[in-house]
Amino acid sequence: MAGAGGLWWRSDHDYWLKPPPQRVHWSFLKKALQLVHERYQEQQQQLQFQFQKQQQQQQQSLQITNTQDDHGHLTRTRTKLYSPLRTLELVENPRVSYLISDILPYMSTLTVLRICPTTGESFDMNEILVSCPLLEVFHLLPTEKLRVFGPWDVMTKLRNSQKQDPAGQRHPRAQLPLQSLILRNVFFYQSCIEELLNYTPRLTELQLVVWSPDEDSIFDPPSFYQHLQSLDHISLDSFHFSFEGKFDDNTPELKEMARKICPNRHKWLFWTGDLTPAMIKCLVEQQNVVTTLELVYNQPVICGPNGLLHQYLCASPQLLHLRASNTAYLFDHLDLHQRTLLYEGHFSIDPLTAGQSYGSARPGVWACRGLRTLHLAFDSQTDRLLFAPVCLRIVFGYLVRVVPRLRDLQIVILSCFSYGRGNVGPPLRLSLQSGFCLLSRLRNLEKLRIGCDGGSVDCQRSDIEWMIPSGQSPRKVDERRKVVSGWTRQLADEESMEAKRIRSISTMKARRMSFPSKLVDIWDNTEPELKEELQNLGRLLDVKTMLDEMNDKDFRCWPFIQKVAFHRPIEMGLSPERELKEMFPLTTLSGVRLRLGQKS
Repeated sequence: MAGAGGLWWRSDHDYWLKPPPQRVHWSFLKKALQLVHERYQEQQQQLQFQFQKQQQQQQQSLQITNTQDDHGHLTRTRTKLYSPLRTLELVENPRVSYLISDILPYMSTLTVLRICPTTGESFDMNEILVSCPLLEVFHLLPTEKLRVFGPWDVMTKLRNSQKQDPAGQRHPRAQLPLQSLILRNVFFYQSCIEELLNYTPRLTELQLVVWSPDEDSIFDPPSFYQHLQSLDHISLDSFHFSFEGKFDDNTPELKEMARKICPNRHKWLFWTGDLTPAMIKCLVEQQNVVTTLELVYNQPVICGPNGLLHQYLCASPQLLHLRASNTAYLFDHLDLHQRTLLYEGHFSIDPLTAGQSYGSARPGVWACRGLRTLHLAFDSQTDRLLFAPVCLRIVFGYLVRVVPRLRDLQIVILSCFSYGRGNVGPPLRLSLQSGFCLLSRLRNLEKLRIGCDGGSVDCQRSDIEWMIPSGQSPRKVDERRKVVSGWTRQLADEESMEAKRIRSISTMKARRMSFPSKLVDIWDNTEPELKEELQNLGRLLDVKTMLDEMNDKDFRCWPFIQKVAFHRPIEMGLSPERELKEMFPLTTLSGVRLRLGQKS
């Protein structure tokens, strides 16, 4: 792929095989990077030769040529040149910390480097800083604790470069181009990171999650904060520090110091699966400031019925980005009409206190209507409901109505990522009844990921091909119409259950004149239009209405979509057309699987 500027590389997990697959795969990666590097070097040499031969002429036409159009306006034409590799992401290689030295000679042009090893004992930070002099973004995100070597010799070179020359002239201060530095779940010496920050004037993002291997090497947060305050050349837009994943900003002194370090802090990260009261209090103190919230954790954590994350979302209109892929958010928080209880046979319910004896969480409407990014998992307090279409209809229907501006949506249903129920559970059922088609209402959607790594999807191609233009052909529309015509009995049963639910609500209201003051109606702060749109949330009728809208010949799904991924990382996602080809390959009469577009 000549000219590709970025590479996302993921290895096999099982490195105990003989020979280890990683070693084989790594050799291919090394050869590819070497080839890219050598081609770029050859091109640079050729260009240098051309400069020397025709300096004046080449200066005018090398990369940008100035010409005049028919109207006399000056225009610029770019000449296509071979681009070096600028971005490299290495994911889930257990041996990457030991193998990376093999490819360092070919990484001199990188500006972005993200490394996510699954295991490993140590990592040489010095090699990276020396071999990647153009590095602007460096993220080291191990899933297990990792020790980062120190001291870093590159600092000595930077100090030496600032010494005076024989003429007494002092060189400009040596600098590193780093703009974003994220180190999570790692140990390093405090003196190393402090000295590094002396040479990063362009740094705007700093996130450190530190662990300590022994008592003699514990980080001293107040001292570190004081050093950051003394660095006048750094202006941070995003800052996080925690020790061994603990929230350490809960003292008044550290809070005040953090405010001075990052006065306009809008991006907050916590090493946790769910918010705690101390975190909520800190977030509330920054009302209308926090636009990005990340909850980072190595394992999925199930929120309790009184989840503080749910409370925060219902009271934070300024939030634009929520990334909490290992936080298992309860379906119950979205079930505004308690319809999951209907499917369990519980008809006598109170809409405000419903299911307290049943163990249900109190539902609510999120205030963050302008949410652009959502990475979240979903779970249920009742295992049986994990496999019920009503839960998926509630999730999909809620998101398209409450946060319709989503651009990046990544969700996991824990029926296929069963924490505490085995590694990988039953497949994710995305039949038409699941309401997956409701997501087509997200007109700004660019990235969509459904499910966890290694899971599977239980559906027919006809259930999800509404995603692509060919799925809107008259024949495909007619096929879906026939499926919907078979829902007559189910829709009638649903209508009967809904009548029972309404009678139950009327009875409960008649028994008492007013509700306890501590119970605030979930609709109090909800716009009438949104309330109306949510009336059929979770019902099969909601899906039928959506499918009827799809029958329009002008219907087109997700005009801005870039990647769709089912049970794969979003980086491995494809266009909807190509993703369907991967999921449903052609099969010849001999049983050989073919990909559409490939020769047999």
